[in-house]
Amino acid sequence: MPRLMFWLLVGVVGLVVGCDGGGPPRLLYTDDGQYLPPQVSPGLVAQPESPIPDVPVPVGFRLLQDRGHVDVSGGGRSVHHVYQGRGRQPDAVTFFRQNLPRRGWERTRRPFEEEDGSITLAYTNGQENLQIHVQQRYQRLTLTMWLDAADVARDW
Repeated sequence: MPRLMFWLLVGVVGLVVGCDGGGPPRLLYTDDGQYLPPQVSPGLVAQPESPIPDVPVPVGFRLLQDRGHVDVSGGGRSVHHVYQGRGRQPDAVTFFRQNLPRRGWERTRRPFEEEDGSITLAYTNGQENLQIHVQQRYQRLTLTMWLDAADVARDW
């Protein structure tokens, strides 16, 4: 009987340690199945090129093609993009706070924490408004961006 108890205890400890105590998964994928490689350094760094030229995207973040739209008719832009990648929510807030002003964007209000713990950022470049919703689940960040003309009323 003591031998059985020993092996049960070893099994339970193995499960707890093997599961990282509920920590982040080792392999991460986007909602549409794209592999998210591990970060090579702390913090977030801008990709050299971004789908929206004046809105930076962190290295390693993938655009979810089926969850957004782009409309550039009438001389203005209306963009809804969703990106997923590895990182921490505070790093994403810092990333946008540092990089958006370099691209001509000015913050219109302080970051707003939603009831679910996500954070919403708001910027303008004079002609357009940019709203970024940052949500973290384990090590995976989801960045949801809305870009519209400044005169477009949107219920964020």
